[in-house]
Amino acid sequence: MNFQKIASKYGVTLTDIDHDGYGRNGGGSGGGEISIKPCDENFIYELSFWHELGHILLSRSMIERTHYMSKLSNEGAAWELGLNEAARHGRIWDYDSKEMKWAKQQLASYVNGEYDDIKAHYKFGYKTTGGNKNEN
Repeated sequence: MNFQKIASKYGVTLTDIDHDGYGRNGGGSGGGEISIKPCDENFIYELSFWHELGHILLSRSMIERTHYMSKLSNEGAAWELGLNEAARHGRIWDYDSKEMKWAKQQLASYVNGEYDDIKAHYKFGYKTTGGNKNEN
Protein backbone atom coordinates (compact mmCIF):
# COMPACT_ATOMS: atom_id res chain seq x y z
CA MET A 1 0.00 0.00 0.00
CA ASN A 2 1.38 3.39 -0.98
CA PHE A 3 0.83 5.58 2.08
CA GLN A 4 2.50 8.59 0.46
CA LYS A 5 -0.13 8.50 -2.29
CA ILE A 6 -2.97 8.07 0.21
CA ALA A 7 -1.65 10.96 2.33
CA SER A 8 -1.43 13.14 -0.76
CA LYS A 9 -5.07 12.35 -1.58
CA TYR A 10 -6.02 13.91 1.77
CA GLY A 11 -3.69 16.89 1.31
CA VAL A 12 -1.32 15.54 3.97
CA THR A 13 2.47 15.31 4.02
CA LEU A 14 3.82 11.98 5.28
CA THR A 15 7.31 11.79 6.77
CA ASP A 16 9.06 8.68 8.02
CA ILE A 17 11.24 9.41 11.03
CA ASP A 18 14.41 7.51 10.15
CA HIS A 19 15.98 7.22 13.60
CA ASP A 20 15.09 5.99 17.08
CA GLY A 21 15.61 9.35 18.80
CA TYR A 22 11.83 9.83 19.04
CA GLY A 23 11.03 6.30 20.15
CA ARG A 24 9.43 3.50 18.17
CA ASN A 25 6.08 2.16 17.08
CA GLY A 26 3.77 5.09 16.60
CA GLY A 27 3.49 8.48 15.10
CA GLY A 28 2.39 12.04 15.45
CA SER A 29 0.44 14.56 13.47
CA GLY A 30 -0.30 18.23 13.36
CA GLY A 31 -1.77 20.55 10.78
CA GLY A 32 -1.40 18.70 7.53
CA GLU A 33 1.57 16.54 8.48
CA ILE A 34 1.96 12.97 9.69
CA SER A 35 5.25 11.61 11.02
CA ILE A 36 5.70 7.88 11.62
CA LYS A 37 8.39 6.52 13.92
CA PRO A 38 10.40 3.40 13.12
CA CYS A 39 8.10 0.40 13.64
CA ASP A 40 8.85 -3.17 14.64
CA GLU A 41 6.05 -4.55 12.42
CA ASN A 42 4.50 -3.38 9.14
CA PHE A 43 1.02 -3.47 10.66
CA ILE A 44 2.13 -1.03 13.38
CA TYR A 45 3.27 1.41 10.71
CA GLU A 46 -0.02 1.06 8.86
CA LEU A 47 -2.24 1.42 11.92
CA SER A 48 -0.18 4.39 13.12
CA PHE A 49 -0.72 6.04 9.74
CA TRP A 50 -4.50 5.53 9.83
CA HIS A 51 -4.71 6.73 13.43
CA GLU A 52 -2.76 9.90 12.69
CA LEU A 53 -4.87 10.51 9.59
CA GLY A 54 -7.87 10.17 11.92
CA HIS A 55 -6.45 12.99 14.07
CA ILE A 56 -6.09 15.23 11.03
CA LEU A 57 -9.62 14.50 9.82
CA LEU A 58 -10.96 15.08 13.33
CA SER A 59 -9.20 18.42 13.60
CA ARG A 60 -10.65 19.44 10.24
CA SER A 61 -14.14 18.70 11.51
CA MET A 62 -13.80 20.66 14.77
CA ILE A 63 -13.65 24.43 15.17
CA GLU A 64 -11.25 24.34 18.14
CA ARG A 65 -9.56 21.62 20.17
CA THR A 66 -11.49 22.85 23.22
CA HIS A 67 -14.54 20.97 21.97
CA TYR A 68 -13.13 17.57 22.92
CA MET A 69 -14.48 15.92 26.06
CA SER A 70 -11.08 14.56 27.02
CA LYS A 71 -7.79 13.29 25.66
CA LEU A 72 -9.26 9.77 25.76
CA SER A 73 -12.30 10.76 23.69
CA ASN A 74 -10.03 12.57 21.22
CA GLU A 75 -7.81 9.51 20.84
CA GLY A 76 -10.81 7.19 20.50
CA ALA A 77 -12.38 9.41 17.85
CA ALA A 78 -9.09 9.50 15.92
CA TRP A 79 -8.93 5.70 16.00
CA GLU A 80 -12.52 5.37 14.80
CA LEU A 81 -12.11 7.91 11.98
CA GLY A 82 -8.78 6.43 10.94
CA LEU A 83 -10.11 2.87 10.89
CA ASN A 84 -13.10 4.02 8.85
CA GLU A 85 -10.75 5.58 6.30
CA ALA A 86 -8.68 2.37 6.26
CA ALA A 87 -11.87 0.43 5.47
CA ARG A 88 -12.56 2.78 2.56
CA HIS A 89 -9.19 1.69 1.21
CA GLY A 90 -10.01 -1.99 1.66
CA ARG A 91 -8.16 -2.44 4.97
CA ILE A 92 -10.33 -4.08 7.62
CA TRP A 93 -9.10 -6.11 10.60
CA ASP A 94 -11.04 -8.64 12.66
CA TYR A 95 -12.04 -7.38 16.10
CA ASP A 96 -9.74 -9.87 17.86
CA SER A 97 -6.83 -9.68 15.38
CA LYS A 98 -3.31 -8.85 16.56
CA GLU A 99 -3.66 -5.55 14.72
CA MET A 100 -6.80 -4.54 16.60
CA LYS A 101 -5.39 -5.78 19.90
CA TRP A 102 -2.39 -3.49 19.35
CA ALA A 103 -4.67 -0.55 18.48
CA LYS A 104 -6.81 -1.13 21.58
CA GLN A 105 -3.69 -1.33 23.71
CA GLN A 106 -2.62 2.07 22.39
CA LEU A 107 -6.00 3.58 23.22
CA ALA A 108 -6.00 1.94 26.66
CA SER A 109 -2.69 3.66 27.46
CA TYR A 110 -4.72 6.86 27.98
CA VAL A 111 -6.83 5.30 30.75
CA ASN A 112 -5.69 6.21 34.27
CA GLY A 113 -2.29 7.35 33.02
CA GLU A 114 -0.34 10.58 32.76
CA TYR A 115 -2.59 12.02 30.02
CA ASP A 116 -5.91 10.92 31.52
CA ASP A 117 -7.70 14.19 32.20
CA ILE A 118 -10.95 12.53 33.35
CA LYS A 119 -9.65 10.12 35.98
CA ALA A 120 -10.93 12.37 38.76
CA HIS A 121 -14.44 11.62 37.48
CA TYR A 122 -14.54 7.83 37.65
CA LYS A 123 -13.74 4.99 40.01
CA PHE A 124 -12.49 1.51 39.18
CA GLY A 125 -13.72 -1.51 41.09
CA TYR A 126 -17.07 -0.25 42.30
CA LYS A 127 -20.25 -2.31 42.10
CA THR A 128 -23.12 -1.27 39.91
CA THR A 129 -26.73 -2.30 39.88
CA GLY A 130 -26.57 -2.66 36.11
CA GLY A 131 -28.45 -0.75 33.50
CA ASN A 132 -29.24 2.92 33.35
CA LYS A 133 -31.90 3.59 35.98
CA ASN A 134 -33.53 6.95 36.44
CA GLU A 135 -33.69 7.89 40.08
CA ASN A 136 -35.72 10.92 41.18
